[in-house]
Amino acid sequence: MSRPTHDPTPYNTIILAITACLLWSTAFVGVKIGLRYSTPLSFAGTRFMLAGLLLTPLWVSQANIFSLIRHDIKIILLLALFQTFLLYGLFYIGITMLSGALAAIIIGASPLTSALTAHFFLANEPMTRSKTMSLGVGVIGVCFISISRLPWASPEGLREFCGIILLLLSTVFSAYGNILIIKRKSKLGSIPLNSLQIFIGGLLLFIVSIPLEGMPTIDIPWLYY
Repeated sequence: MSRPTHDPTPYNTIILAITACLLWSTAFVGVKIGLRYSTPLSFAGTRFMLAGLLLTPLWVSQANIFSLIRHDIKIILLLALFQTFLLYGLFYIGITMLSGALAAIIIGASPLTSALTAHFFLANEPMTRSKTMSLGVGVIGVCFISISRLPWASPEGLREFCGIILLLLSTVFSAYGNILIIKRKSKLGSIPLNSLQIFIGGLLLFIVSIPLEGMPTIDIPWLYY
């Protein structure tokens, strides 16, 4: 008789992960308010450039930091592309097509895309029976929500369906970015790596927003700030 294996994941890691999910979920309210006064790509670019800059004092004085950046510039740029530029570009455009509650439900499917992506790109992530059943339920749920928008019946339904597709694509890019972090071990710490990649990704979003959305205005109500 085989004994059940003990889960080696420390409890503090689980608590930190849950806390991160709770904090990230509150961003939906801020994003929906901000998008009333700003275009999606410009808003996303501004947000992540500021976030990257706010983290800079926490790492810029570390020893040999610039040589470490040169060594890991490839992973920094890849993460900036997948985990900020593509992920949040699609996310911010998609969320303008949906209500905040519906967007939160679709983004809640990110464990589904993460598990599938990990199975195909990581050798130690087999697809077990329990995983397959859970993922099957998740796929059915997403399909049910997508079909319930009746995309064939009205322009509004088609718009919401497109928003769902964009948000699902954003979760795929997010999952692939996580895999890049696992497969390409960086010598940088998590704070400088995250700070640099979100600033660069935000800068790319802001640059792209100018020809697509026009120059942003600073005459915006205080609620936006």
